[in-house]
Amino acid sequence: MFETGTNIEKRGVRKSVVVCLAATVLFLSAGLVAYLIYRPDTHISQLIFKMFRFTVHTPENNAVTYFMKNWFSDICWAAALEFAVALILSGTKKSVLTSVLISLAFSALIEAAQKTGIIAGTFDWLDILSESLAIILSGMIIKIALKGETRNEKTT
Repeated sequence: MFETGTNIEKRGVRKSVVVCLAATVLFLSAGLVAYLIYRPDTHISQLIFKMFRFTVHTPENNAVTYFMKNWFSDICWAAALEFAVALILSGTKKSVLTSVLISLAFSALIEAAQKTGIIAGTFDWLDILSESLAIILSGMIIKIALKGETRNEKTT
């Protein structure tokens, strides 16, 4: 008589799609905000600050600031990349490994392009390590979301 499940399930939208889309937006936004706050010397930061007529005072130098300045945005963007690639590949169980491998390859390609001077940026082995960990952890989160999803499909 009454339908069970959330509105998302009633509309036929898979939970993994919602998770991937929400995580992509969240991680892209978090990376951008951190980048603007902790890297105010970049061209994009200066352009945005001029457009919206505001200034940001970077927090004092300490270990947290160093991490936020050098790796946090990269980690967020690597996680967003993995969630976006998984979303594009439809979020099926078989696509999780594929999306992780594609994301890892793309991340390594960007770092290699920085090392060779093809694109602006600084090559850093710790970037590769931190981005790889973010991609792998994101893949694990997707796999967990899919596990619950397939369990629900078997019971209905």
